[in-house]
Amino acid sequence: MKIKNKIYICCFFLSCLFVFLRLEIIFGDDIMAPFTDDFYYYLTTARNTINLGFITFDGIFLTNGFQPLWFFVILLFKFLIKSDIFFNLIIICIIFLLCFLTYVNFKKFLLQKNYNNDEANFISIFVSYLSLFFSKNGMETSLAIFLFSMSLVYLKKNILVFSVLSFFTFLSRLEFIFLYFVILLRELIIKKKIYNFNYILKLTTLPLLLLVYVFLNMYFFHLPFPGSGVSKSLVNEIKFNKESFSFLFANGYGMRFISLLFYINCFGILFLFSKK
Repeated sequence: MKIKNKIYICCFFLSCLFVFLRLEIIFGDDIMAPFTDDFYYYLTTARNTINLGFITFDGIFLTNGFQPLWFFVILLFKFLIKSDIFFNLIIICIIFLLCFLTYVNFKKFLLQKNYNNDEANFISIFVSYLSLFFSKNGMETSLAIFLFSMSLVYLKKNILVFSVLSFFTFLSRLEFIFLYFVILLRELIIKKKIYNFNYILKLTTLPLLLLVYVFLNMYFFHLPFPGSGVSKSLVNEIKFNKESFSFLFANGYGMRFISLLFYINCFGILFLFSKK
């Protein structure tokens, strides 16, 4: 392994250590509940599901107000691990591992796209560190970006595997479906794979799985997609939440940094498959 790669890996694990210390020590967080944000809703819903036998946040109504794949990861480990401290340790270690594997997958993908080793390293490291930054509150970002990176690796190799991984990515973070729409539009129209019957046949796996997901949601929850209001038993309908973009107008340096990344990502999608 090259010296430079060893330095990258050491820096990543050092960053993981800093994230861990931030969770447990520096700000004096309770080690029984080190995570913040909507992780509380995942954990409460998982506990209720185990104790009551049905998926509910408030113990009364059914809910689908979560990203399903990450919820079932939380549910599985909560069922297997009784100690809150050990459970939290496992979750943060899973996040660290997924963020590192994201680096590995993106580097492999970029090398396939004929980027040189330094370029692939730089981009992959940046994606990995951002994944770590946005996952430190125990949320699903690390899982979604890992599965997305894995799907890209199979985009040229096996469209069937790509379709399945795309569906898992969707289950981890539903908004990724818009990015997959851009990717597949390019493959089908610009690269003219729409005329390849075998390709289209395998690709139909993705929309079929999406339809199954929508029908299951309609059958059990009477809504096609998760709604955060349903999670908190506030309202049984999907509404556009303006507060989702309130960070764009915040004055704090942290929110300004996140806003800058948001704008960079919106612009960067245009260059996803370009070497510019």
